[in-house]
Amino acid sequence: MKRLIYLLLFLLFFTSTTVKSQISWISPITNDINNLYFYNGNGGNICGSNTVITCRSFNSLLDGTYYCNYQIHSNSGQLIKDTSFNSNQLSGVTFEKCLSYNLGYILALRYSGGTFFDSDVYQFIDNSGTPTITISNDSLGSFIDFKLHNDTMFSLTNETYVGIKKYDLNGNFCSLTNIDTNNVSHTFRPHSFIIADSSYFVYGQKQFAINGNFNTSFCIRKIDFNGNILFEHLSNPSVGLDEIKDLKSNSNGVVYLGESNQQNGVTNINLVHLNNIGQALWDTSLTYLSPIRQTSPIVYQNGKYYLGIIAFDSITNLYSSEILEYNENNNSLTKVFELDSLISRDYFKFDPFQNGIIIEGLVLNGVNHNFDFYYLNQNVTTKFESYTDTTQSTSSYFLIEGNSVYFGGSQFIAKLDLTLLSVKSNELNASLFNLFPNPCSDKLTIKINNTNLLKSNFELINSLGKVIISSIFPPETIDLSNIPSGIYFVRLYNVTYSQVKLIAVSH
Repeated sequence: MKRLIYLLLFLLFFTSTTVKSQISWISPITNDINNLYFYNGNGGNICGSNTVITCRSFNSLLDGTYYCNYQIHSNSGQLIKDTSFNSNQLSGVTFEKCLSYNLGYILALRYSGGTFFDSDVYQFIDNSGTPTITISNDSLGSFIDFKLHNDTMFSLTNETYVGIKKYDLNGNFCSLTNIDTNNVSHTFRPHSFIIADSSYFVYGQKQFAINGNFNTSFCIRKIDFNGNILFEHLSNPSVGLDEIKDLKSNSNGVVYLGESNQQNGVTNINLVHLNNIGQALWDTSLTYLSPIRQTSPIVYQNGKYYLGIIAFDSITNLYSSEILEYNENNNSLTKVFELDSLISRDYFKFDPFQNGIIIEGLVLNGVNHNFDFYYLNQNVTTKFESYTDTTQSTSSYFLIEGNSVYFGGSQFIAKLDLTLLSVKSNELNASLFNLFPNPCSDKLTIKINNTNLLKSNFELINSLGKVIISSIFPPETIDLSNIPSGIYFVRLYNVTYSQVKLIAVSH
């Protein structure tokens, strides 16, 4: 029943139109791919503003050493820098994360062997690609995550203690805040953190003893800059191993996305709002009867929260990629977008753009990869571009900057111009047709607001998903006098446009 409800909601929300955008440039990765195997574990990152950097790790097929490569492009697609390096010692270096700031970029690198034995290094790079500052002292600790906030770098590390180290953007160490000291009573393994409300919100897994047995639950701690724990939020350890997938701040606390994988293959998704003293203001959940392959970060846009799920459907044996919207009025998650792949969907990503959301989906189509781009805004979804990658890239990039999307994989990077999409956005959000009267008892009139729909297909769909009436449109008047009372969906569509609206039939 829940899958059926999702299907109907999907019909209600999914309106497809076609708008041509423009791929401004495509630049191939220049490494010798015959001698390199790209390491997909930390396979890619893209960031930037005036220039764009792509970073990746790869393993040499010649000597087995891990290398790090980064390329910097200008906004016009000119390759400014292409550099590969390793530690020249033992197993090499892998790339972990990259962030941009006003003078360039900061790369987090993990060295194994040599001078930096099993340690983590922050490498500062200017916009021309030239390395400037290196933070490589042994006390840096094991890298977990780092953030830039108010011209300061914050590094979350895990050594004999869990701590956050502050550095200025000249690479100078400023201070250390101890988050936790592991002991016999519990172990705290942080996954990431955010900075908000003059505090750190650190989240991860906590193992602790109850009646001689160790239990695991996910944990969120709010900690002031002096290391004082202001609150600790724990999940119920009895429901299985839990993990926090993402955490976002708002004006009254934080919203987090939790995932619980049960022994019977069932997966629970929770979206929870905690206020600044740790109280849950709302908590909503969905249950999937099969494992989840990927959970996207939370996206906040126009007062609404969105999250993405890739789940395996055991009935159809297909992966389904869907976007859920949180409805605060009834404390529920509603499907507003769905992509289905006949073979496999490697990933999909999305981020805010103007008043809506840009969605990038990657479909494995035989030996090629198809990059599909959609614009979701209110009740309208626009597929505005597709690109076929024949290089079989093993990693993915996605970045929105201004009116552009930078995308690609381990073998190429491309820039997609969104200017035409921006100009068309108001037209796309307009209602394509209107229904009246609504509720209706006999004659339903359909008024077309877009002449492109004058030659379309008409469908009336009941609450079970069955098509009750199917015809070629026009005529503009449909007789519903013999249709039982209830809620129905009216769909008008052709090869370019499609929109679904709700109609109530009442006798």
